[in-house]
Amino acid sequence: IFNCVIPPTVPLCGVIYNSPTNIYSYDFTTNTSTLLTLPGPFLVSDIAHTINKLWLISGTMVNEWDITLSPFTAVFNRTITLPHNTGPGLGAIDDTTLIAVNNTVAPNQVVTLDITTSNAVSTYKFDMMAGRTVAGDLLKTTTDKVLITNYDSSSTQYITQYDFNTGLVDVDIILSPTISSPWGIAEDSGNIYVFNGSSTTNNVFSIDVNYPYALTLEGSTGYSVFGASQVPTCINTHFTH
Repeated sequence: IFNCVIPPTVPLCGVIYNSPTNIYSYDFTTNTSTLLTLPGPFLVSDIAHTINKLWLISGTMVNEWDITLSPFTAVFNRTITLPHNTGPGLGAIDDTTLIAVNNTVAPNQVVTLDITTSNAVSTYKFDMMAGRTVAGDLLKTTTDKVLITNYDSSSTQYITQYDFNTGLVDVDIILSPTISSPWGIAEDSGNIYVFNGSSTTNNVFSIDVNYPYALTLEGSTGYSVFGASQVPTCINTHFTH
């Protein structure tokens, strides 16, 4: 008799997050994390995925896997070299385009990365606010907004919403001291969530999309969150202003 282990399923709009050595799916309804198997070289700064691809980033490298979501399977595909260093924070636009931050210039620049080949091409989109550094994550919505968790020289933590096309700041929300390590952003059922990456709390907070953008503790992942990811077509919510 053989025991058949059935791989877990990640819902189409489900969240995948990376910890220091593993990736997990997270269910907001049940407040549970499920370990996913990811073979090959592991990078820790942040994660992004589509229906077909998954990426982990660190510095000037991105590793890519071919994946299925239902059931979850992953096969390592390639390593992509970036033309500049990046901070933490990675999002997917489609199977050949990522969004990240060039942290080698001041102010830091939001860029798109064409990864059609294994030597990525970086395209400048807009500057982040002066004096700000990515704290842990960014995402692009289908409504052409970019949400970035970031901090300033006094270590005050924020989530900032930019217009993808103009670079103008729509909303700038202070997260600290409630959220001291905003290392993951995700959306679910029209709500925006921030994962506190601290290894002592690992808490998940929702943020009201309307002013005054109240923070509400919703649960805990049980593991450190270094970055969160969703299929790009599922990221449809942004803050009003």
